[in-house]
Amino acid sequence: MTTNILLCTLGASWAVVPEIYGFLNPDKLPLYQNHPEYQSLNQRRQDYQLQSADEIWICTTQGMATENSLTKLSQWLQLLPEPPVLRIWQAQGTNDLASQQECEHIQELILRCCLKAHEITQGGQVVMSLAGGRKTMSADMQWAASLFGCQALLHVIGAEYKQMPALLQQASPELFTQAFNTDVSHAIMPLITGQTRRSDLLDIRMDNIAAITTAAFPLPLAEDGETCAWAQPEHSLAQELKKREKISSRLLGNYFFDLSRE
Repeated sequence: MTTNILLCTLGASWAVVPEIYGFLNPDKLPLYQNHPEYQSLNQRRQDYQLQSADEIWICTTQGMATENSLTKLSQWLQLLPEPPVLRIWQAQGTNDLASQQECEHIQELILRCCLKAHEITQGGQVVMSLAGGRKTMSADMQWAASLFGCQALLHVIGAEYKQMPALLQQASPELFTQAFNTDVSHAIMPLITGQTRRSDLLDIRMDNIAAITTAAFPLPLAEDGETCAWAQPEHSLAQELKKREKISSRLLGNYFFDLSRE
């Protein structure tokens, strides 16, 4: 059975998750029913052949701001008649990503979550959100997408906070359970920024180099509605990927040469 996964990062602005989910799942959550570009949004979704997300995966930090966001997210899901599965991973011991070590920890988590998601889908779709969390987390998501591939990269743009309608500033969970009114609809725009393919660098098997797999770089599967606090491992997937990118020309040249001889 295939599974479609929406992979997100999360910071202090929890609302980006339902804003993205509502774009992917208009039948279950018609947030954009009154949007001025409603037809265009539907067409873009069709152009990328996007399917409804069965599960939402969250990569985030620890700390008070994150906990507040997770509480709001949980309250929102409880209000939905057909909530998706929610899996949450927190980089253990991180807070506001104010150090190199914390940034590397969340980067490793994002990479492993992306690798894990592609295994779990069993041929379903992985859609990745660039909205939510710090800019470094968005950069990590883009890098993960460039390597592991995704059906679409999504983002949400909108008015500055002080220019938002009061309802959006308050961002109560109830707001994100039904179609936005006209004022709110005009203040939010979901975007598809692209689609990526899986890199051949992941599958190279030569010169004592093995393919990138979840067996080699494991991540426990968080339970539905529960949070998995994940400690930084000694064996780094990020370092392995950076090494492969650095010598990519030689690796791919030798790899395809060996394939041609088989």
